[in-house]
Amino acid sequence: MSKPGSQTVSKSPRRPTSELLFNQWRPTSHFLGPHGWMNDPCGPSYDSRTGLYHLWYQWNPNASTWGSICWGHAYSRDMIHWTSRPAPVIVPGANHDSEGVFTGCVLHRSPLGTAKEAAQTCEMTALYTAVSQLPIHHTLPYSPGCEKVVLSTSTDGGESWIPQGVVLNGPPEHLDVISWRDPYIAQWPVLDELLGRADQAPGLYALIAGGIKDQTPTTFAYSIDPTDLSQWTFVGTLADVGVNCKAEPYGVDLGKNWEVANFFTIADQAGSSGASAEYLLINAEGCIAPGPARASIYIQLDLNATKVDKGEIRLQPAHVALLDHGCLYAASSFHDEKHDRRIMWGWITEDDMPEDYYDTQGWSGLISLPRELFHHPTSTELGIRPAEEVYKLRQGAQLITLAAEALVPSATLELGDAVEVGAAPVSAVVSRSYEVEMELSAAQPGLIVAHSKDLSTRTSIYLSESQLVVDRTHSAGKQSVIAQNLDINTSTLRAPLSATPSGTHNLRLFMDNSVLEIFVDDLVVLSTRVYPDAEDVGLSILLRPEVGHAGQINIWQGLDKALVA
Repeated sequence: MSKPGSQTVSKSPRRPTSELLFNQWRPTSHFLGPHGWMNDPCGPSYDSRTGLYHLWYQWNPNASTWGSICWGHAYSRDMIHWTSRPAPVIVPGANHDSEGVFTGCVLHRSPLGTAKEAAQTCEMTALYTAVSQLPIHHTLPYSPGCEKVVLSTSTDGGESWIPQGVVLNGPPEHLDVISWRDPYIAQWPVLDELLGRADQAPGLYALIAGGIKDQTPTTFAYSIDPTDLSQWTFVGTLADVGVNCKAEPYGVDLGKNWEVANFFTIADQAGSSGASAEYLLINAEGCIAPGPARASIYIQLDLNATKVDKGEIRLQPAHVALLDHGCLYAASSFHDEKHDRRIMWGWITEDDMPEDYYDTQGWSGLISLPRELFHHPTSTELGIRPAEEVYKLRQGAQLITLAAEALVPSATLELGDAVEVGAAPVSAVVSRSYEVEMELSAAQPGLIVAHSKDLSTRTSIYLSESQLVVDRTHSAGKQSVIAQNLDINTSTLRAPLSATPSGTHNLRLFMDNSVLEIFVDDLVVLSTRVYPDAEDVGLSILLRPEVGHAGQINIWQGLDKALVA
């Protein structure tokens, strides 16, 4: 991902802030960098040779705003508990990457040899965007050669990297591009078929995300020699959707430019049909109101409608929807061969806070909990749920189980749809570190989190007709935000919900200090940030007992910490 600006590079990390401000809104159960700015996850992957999951990420170790972009690194055996390296592992040099090391991918193999031979080495191969000129942004004139694809190798588990040279000097010269970055590499049988190579050995392909000026956001496809990862051949652009296309069925804006694009297949592993679907994951920017300015999106492809004309492949969307209805961006995914599943991470931003406060608190941004993308058994939508390992956050947590009859409202609130509900406090919750698992229904439409004792500071999460509503209107802390005149965004967020036979919805909510990740029905996810005072730790359940019976609620308080070293 890019952002306009200039930068200077230093290899010495620093943390210029007080402990109080540093920890005020800092989560503990999510992965984030040691300090400073972080954004895109890079090269998320599993190394079967060592049994380790790896996550590299965009990091500015010198400040908490964008600039001096390097790669940080962490590794884990379960994607939940991380060992984080204290200093960047790939830093800008003097030539093609003098202005930054942007997003890319990592393959757990040598760049040379057959796949089997290459995997028997201890090497890792990183392919990423190297930037030599700033500013870069899809709204600015593009300077050819400012972005290159570079290959580097590591023999020590990703701690240090040796540059092996430039793979591509820039986008195809005959195209008037507005951006071209973030390579992703994998086998893709669909492209083998479309290129008439199905009877050959499986091909290795790369996607680079970007856009064509005044025409369309797109992906640039390349065929890679699987025995020499430095040899790329341009296949073509794969999408021509037009500028700011409103895609069916929800009218999702596909923007003007794409970043961080993946391709993958999702199979019906639980069913007997053996059916599968093909997807593109994209991150669109340049979107227009009333939606967000940028968004992480999945596109289910209609292969029957895909066009091949004079060698040009035009993938056609069948179903387009958001991967997250909140602040998550730069989503990236990988095939976890250990469990044969698709895992996604994304960057949860600090966009709701004034940028000039980032350096005051000493950090900005974090990585979401790992999410599994799967075939949903009762929906045509892509299934999205917390990865199975997320249950490990409950280790050592206090389990609080609430029966409906034990909940006693102590206050009455009016929701945005003018419905009065009772708010029943959960007195055992005394922190902002917990997971909630509950059923949302007319009788139990939601909950209030991070609230003050008098409920004047609060974030309300509830059902409203066919929507999930996250009302942050009163979420800002009186002392830490309002008294300090911090211009925090407290807008209300909404996500559409599909009807269920029972009329109820299953909710899993993760509260991690200032971070909220909300999952509904394993279909809808909404990530957001709230900035209350330290003492605003209240949790209350919303009740309407006059319309029905409320269900059981489980709360795990005191979630495990993400960083182990």
